[in-house]
Amino acid sequence: MLAESVRSTQSLVANQLLQIQATFDTRVTKLEAYQLTQAGRSSVADPATEAAMARLNTTMSALATQIGQMQVGESGTTSRTAGRMDANSRLMTVLMVMSTVATPIIAAVAIYAMRVH
Repeated sequence: MLAESVRSTQSLVANQLLQIQATFDTRVTKLEAYQLTQAGRSSVADPATEAAMARLNTTMSALATQIGQMQVGESGTTSRTAGRMDANSRLMTVLMVMSTVATPIIAAVAIYAMRVH
């Protein structure tokens, strides 16, 4: 009877330890995933990415300047000039949206690259 009680207690304790281990493993896995995500985010701020973003901003500023010069150089009716200005502002909006969308894509690629390695 004593041996059966010891086996029963041993089995109960072993099951509880397995449950605790499973809970611990789940929490550690979530913590590791969070750390990888944070590492990916910090790696996006690396010098190469910052340089690429700076070049993109410089190019967009130059493009805006060229568009402004084209607007000044154009001759024609006011409505046609206004139409061109609207088209140019739409083009600039599209370019700005594209640059805004490119930043998270670059971050996602960097995170994916870190997870692959």
